[in-house]
Amino acid sequence: MSARRDSDVEPAESGARPMVVDIVAPVAVDTAYSYRVPAGLALQPGDLVDAPLGTRETVGVVWAARQTAAGANLKAVLGKRDTPGLRAPLMRFIDWVARWTLSPRGMVLRMAIRAADDLGPDPVRLGYRATDVAPERMTPARGRVLAVAADGFARSKSALAEAAACSAGVIDSLVDCGALEALALPAEAVAERPDPDFAAPILGLEQRHAANALSEAVAARKFSATLLEGVTGSGKTEVYFAAVPPALRDGGQALILMPEIALPPQF
Repeated sequence: MSARRDSDVEPAESGARPMVVDIVAPVAVDTAYSYRVPAGLALQPGDLVDAPLGTRETVGVVWAARQTAAGANLKAVLGKRDTPGLRAPLMRFIDWVARWTLSPRGMVLRMAIRAADDLGPDPVRLGYRATDVAPERMTPARGRVLAVAADGFARSKSALAEAAACSAGVIDSLVDCGALEALALPAEAVAERPDPDFAAPILGLEQRHAANALSEAVAARKFSATLLEGVTGSGKTEVYFAAVPPALRDGGQALILMPEIALPPQF
């Protein structure tokens, strides 16, 4: 997460009318909260920001911005997130869904930005490996840790402690005495890239005709709607899944929406 703190910006000029923003937070409240914008921090509707809410900090979305002489006593926005904001059509849609379903606007927003906390940089993962320094005091637990670490590979603290059958405190003590060193590990991948050719189904003649039509629609890169007609068990799922690999190969994505039914076992 990249954000500017109130202490990072210049104080407002004397006599200047402060900028005030109305922020909707992802909580069970329908109204927006008003905050003062520190001088030097430019905000506009749709921006994702961090703001104080009670005794904690929360992510929120700027819903409106205005200049007023009555904002000097408001709490200040803590910072703006270095991520794309919400566009106006999505904000209007959130307002509409909240009105239509009689739901707090904050809870509808919560569904739209559920991954907001994952948009910042990955947390640093530390690994530990042995050095050439021998500890002045050796214990059986320390000996087991150093024996595991003797291969020179860096392991997480939990993995090293589990392999050596000791507590994390033993790892910390070896770091303190210089027998182990901590270093940053590469971030773990959230998921493997999907393989568009994995377990491709064998389609019948009519299925193949329908699948080809769907693939051509994907390649056209424009909106279209296709209706698959068939009785239960006729293999419609295999057909519309056949449109997914062409999209993936072309660098696109596929979103599959289903009602109450479940996918067949092979999927």
